[in-house]
Amino acid sequence: MLSTPSSIMPLTPDDESFLFQPVPLGQKIQCKVIRRKHSMGSVYPQYELYLEGTNGARFFLMSARRKKKARGATYLISLNRFDSGDFDERVVAKVKCKVFLNSHCRSNFLGTLFTVYDGKRDKERNERAAILYQPNIFGLCGPRKMTLLLPGLTSEGRIKPLTYKSGSCQLHEKFKTDEIAEILVMRNKTPQWNDGMY
Repeated sequence: MLSTPSSIMPLTPDDESFLFQPVPLGQKIQCKVIRRKHSMGSVYPQYELYLEGTNGARFFLMSARRKKKARGATYLISLNRFDSGDFDERVVAKVKCKVFLNSHCRSNFLGTLFTVYDGKRDKERNERAAILYQPNIFGLCGPRKMTLLLPGLTSEGRIKPLTYKSGSCQLHEKFKTDEIAEILVMRNKTPQWNDGMY
């Protein structure tokens, strides 16, 4: 059953807790990500996430941008729009990217790991997700396999907290060591090569 925006949107615009909770059992939502070019070009793109409603209506949920002057690729996720002037005031999560050696491919093939954690203080941060992009037979160019790792759920349907540790990703470590009973693993459909895209 496809959820309507009114059934999952928060009661007040300041209540972001619904963004960090799983969708109710038996329901699903449909969202759309829009990529917008920054004035500095493609180096600092901006992203906006919308909840798809009926009759083509869209409801803004959050936006993200690459953090400037950061070591590696770090993104900030905010509940405010870019053009609102107060993007940084409601940052609720950060995304860190690092390159790792993919043990399932030849040693010169690299994959990319993104770790998503909330915007709390260092000792209070929780991992929210990990996204792995894996190369294919064409190398770094072309469609990639994507794996999404999420913390497991309790019997009440709540997210199990997973403390974030700087320099490591617990979700990825559990996935590598086959401890997947405690996490949710999702994979995209096998990507197809499209000559017009590359």
